[in-house]
Amino acid sequence: MPVRPAVMVLGGLATRLTMLVQPIGQVLAWIAWVFLTFTIAVVQFTASLPFASIAVGHFDAPILAAYYSALFGLTYVGWQTILAWRRPLARGVARVVGMRVWNLTLTASGGKTYLLFLDGG
Repeated sequence: MPVRPAVMVLGGLATRLTMLVQPIGQVLAWIAWVFLTFTIAVVQFTASLPFASIAVGHFDAPILAAYYSALFGLTYVGWQTILAWRRPLARGVARVVGMRVWNLTLTASGGKTYLLFLDGG
């Protein structure tokens, strides 16, 4: 995270300056590349550590709904009126739907995510 500002600032400046003066933008892009290379090295190192990730496999919507219902109930205990429950309940439902869509996307046929473009013309 310490190098992210440098990546963002230098990358943005390199993009803009390349449109105006290509050699200066190219130099800034090479400097940003150094920070990007460092970031990739750190990510690859931490990904190689033991228990860096845990496979959870496929889980069904009822289990997901029960988990988020329990999490929601434990988080918002103590609210007194039904009106106070509308926003958190809507957020919880949106999160459950989002997680279900994400789960379906990750477990698509063949283990691949497909992007379909429709020609509107």
